[in-house]
Amino acid sequence: GPAGLLEKELVLDVTRRLKARIESDGVQVVLTRDADVYVPLDERTAIANRAGADLFVSIHANAASARSARGVEIFFVALEASDEAARWLSSAIASDVRIVPASPDDPLASILGDLAAADQLRESDEFARFANKEVAALVAEVPSRGVKQAPFVVLMGVQMPAALVEIGFITNP
Repeated sequence: GPAGLLEKELVLDVTRRLKARIESDGVQVVLTRDADVYVPLDERTAIANRAGADLFVSIHANAASARSARGVEIFFVALEASDEAARWLSSAIASDVRIVPASPDDPLASILGDLAAADQLRESDEFARFANKEVAALVAEVPSRGVKQAPFVVLMGVQMPAALVEIGFITNP
């Protein structure tokens, strides 16, 4: 950020606060990182999958060259980005990840997998829209930039509904 704040510090602070708030309602929360340690994107999804999570939320702080960029954006996974900015952001984040395509041999398993993926996509869309509404209600002075879709690697590997939340633009005051 302009004053030297790093995304990793901001996001870890926000994540810890959110964890405490959610746990106060009796919900178990598993963090993919609870210290200033880098966790690769594919390992983050593996942590969620091993935990058998019901929901995956990836929290980030956005960046933009335009000083006027403000607001919260919430993404759920798609093979194609919903706009050019989402396409650029998802490809920039994916630079350290390798994707290994699955090769299903069993047609029934493939069909069941497609059905499960469609259901997970619908639930991710519902959660992203719910989260967008809730965040907009919490912080009225910060505009919602809406719910968008993008092929974020961190969202593609999880086996549960998932959303990526850009909590604002760290590059801008």
